[in-house]
Amino acid sequence: KDPEIMETKHYASLFENIDEDGRGGIDLAEFTGALKALGKFKNDFFTQVIFERADVNNDGEIDFDEFVMLMKYSKEVESERAAILKGLAENRDEASNLGRISAACRKHNIRMKDVFETSESPIAIASAEKALSIAEPGSAARCT
Repeated sequence: KDPEIMETKHYASLFENIDEDGRGGIDLAEFTGALKALGKFKNDFFTQVIFERADVNNDGEIDFDEFVMLMKYSKEVESERAAILKGLAENRDEASNLGRISAACRKHNIRMKDVFETSESPIAIASAEKALSIAEPGSAARCT
């Protein structure tokens, strides 16, 4: 079986489940509800930012094509985030860790703090907090 066809079918099924009213688009309330049900992105502001970036045509809904792009992008970001967190847990070289984190943040235009928002690894969290204190005093600055 073609993995790309299987992936598209999976995305179609997810899209239909999230599109509660069946209108062919996911609005912000449906999107937020789906993420909260999954235990992702407890921060409503962050959820709204993701929604706005995914809604490429700015019609207030994420259509199927936008949803597929979002899912593929999310998969890429999650893969990078997992690699960063694994590196933090395994690598004690703080300068190297900080460089990897900073590069990923610049690539995706996100704050370092957001990379770790859903991390459950105590080692990664401790390393991240130390890196953040150096790179982002107050953890409010954006990566530059």
